[in-house]
Amino acid sequence: MDISKLTTQELDMCNRKNEKLKNELEECKKVLSKQIDELTTENKKLKERAEYAIPARENISEKSLMEDLTKREYELRQLRKELTDLLEKHNAAKEIIKEYSKLI
Repeated sequence: MDISKLTTQELDMCNRKNEKLKNELEECKKVLSKQIDELTTENKKLKERAEYAIPARENISEKSLMEDLTKREYELRQLRKELTDLLEKHNAAKEIIKEYSKLI
């Protein structure tokens, strides 16, 4: 698509869509960041429990704790990947907005 051939109305519409996407990305970043923080905190707690817990006293085996920890670490990696993807989309949207701004 040749940006220079777009009408002002089309550019305005694209800018509005990009602004909406930008806002959605910001909200997603906030949610994902909060989830990452929560999972990181939970992982720290699980690591501490796995290191210091006496399985007989808490009725939890070290193997179970380590499996849970591994699962949480995987979830954390997935959330970080999602956040990275969102940031890339956000940066691409910012570049598009810059290009449109140059034309206006």
